[in-house]
Amino acid sequence: PHSKRPSNEELSLVKKSCKKRRRVVVSSDSEDNDVEMMDMKHNEENIKQSIRYKSKSPESENSSSETISSKHDVSEMAISFINSFRATEQDSSVSASKLDRSSDRDMPDENASPACLDTETDVDSMRFPHLDFDFLQPDRIRDADKRLRSHPDYCPRTLFVPDAFMKKQTPGHRQWWAAKSAYFDTVLFFKVGKFYEMYHMDAVIGVENLNLNYMRGSFAHCGFPEVAYGRFADQLVNRGYKVARVEQTETPTQLENRNKSEKVNDRVVKREVCNITTSGTRTYGVLDGNDDENIIDVMDTTARYLYAIAERGTENVEYGVCFIDTTVGRFYIGCLSDGSNRSALRTLFSHYQPAQILYERGRVSALTLIIYNTTVNAVPKEALVSKKEFLTSESTLKLLSSDKYFGELYDKWPVVLLNMIDRDSLPLKCDPTYDACVSALGAIIWFVHSVFHIHSQYLRRCFIDVDMVSMRRFELYKPLNLEGVLED
Repeated sequence: PHSKRPSNEELSLVKKSCKKRRRVVVSSDSEDNDVEMMDMKHNEENIKQSIRYKSKSPESENSSSETISSKHDVSEMAISFINSFRATEQDSSVSASKLDRSSDRDMPDENASPACLDTETDVDSMRFPHLDFDFLQPDRIRDADKRLRSHPDYCPRTLFVPDAFMKKQTPGHRQWWAAKSAYFDTVLFFKVGKFYEMYHMDAVIGVENLNLNYMRGSFAHCGFPEVAYGRFADQLVNRGYKVARVEQTETPTQLENRNKSEKVNDRVVKREVCNITTSGTRTYGVLDGNDDENIIDVMDTTARYLYAIAERGTENVEYGVCFIDTTVGRFYIGCLSDGSNRSALRTLFSHYQPAQILYERGRVSALTLIIYNTTVNAVPKEALVSKKEFLTSESTLKLLSSDKYFGELYDKWPVVLLNMIDRDSLPLKCDPTYDACVSALGAIIWFVHSVFHIHSQYLRRCFIDVDMVSMRRFELYKPLNLEGVLED
């Protein structure tokens, strides 16, 4: 028997209840892959645009997304340093209630506009004020003693900042310029609340090297949370920069008490440079910000050395060398003769890779300068002033014989150093053969002391340079063309 055909009404009901299916025909695997790649690129463009051109409406500001990059979070949480310390006419005195709220001013204001610049056009169209400061123009830069760059005794580590300019700054910014004046060749990580902030020329370095964002405002300004100090400091040091850690060494309560006892009206807590990290003085310890439990996984274990080189002669020269691995506190000291091709110096650098080189200003021959500018061109170098910074051998021995280091009893001195000195001479003198290398040792001690002995109560008991010397881990360096290389 034939089945009954459905009526037109029944067919219409079936058509309404069923959705149409769309058929996709893929002619080959390659076309399928092309479709997937187009979708991925489209999604990536959407993500990039959503991050860069994030809406500024209240709804978008209050919403949170785990996919947004960390640098965007840092920029939104950071606060303008100028606004946090700007004085007003009503703020003629510092009260306890205002001091108690000083830590709150370091945190972002919920009603404040986003702190970062949203587009590259904003950055490109800006010219930061520090580029036009008269005392920062290349031909007008002076050191702290007001000497121009053309002066033979110019010190590139300091900067002269005019008093008239300082008086126009806010109290907090005045602190920053005071630190920058003393450490002009160093990038300052300036502590403000729970953040480290960077300003002016330092901010430009931070944006270009650390992938940070500029914050809103007329001057260059960026920052990051305090927990990221070790990572960011390490990145800059690896690029050859010096990094100074500027900490808040006073609480608001201590500020209030100091104002009462000294009868002053300071508006900001004290800040001091508490540590300086360079490529040649890293210890990979807490002071360098490397206190994370996973630091071993990212730490470069290649031994690199802080060098001091004293040169005597012109074409056929005598080098006095001293180099140290600050991670283990081991000194190498010795002398080497070299010809016009400087093969002995090249061999030394190839076997003991330098992280930083100190040399005596005005006492470097043209041939040695060629080696510095070619073989070790990428290594940071620093010229030290003769006698004052690059110590003489007599000054070095006098320093080492103090109670701070070895003392006057020879039984506490390393054997390597005892073989270099004339024990019967008064004052203590070294054998003329080792005059240059003992002088190089003095330069190392001065430099490490200047890095770790910041005049700060924060690190008053931290004598890292004393620890390195007092371990008495000294070894005599012998060039490869002699018997052996190292001798205890």
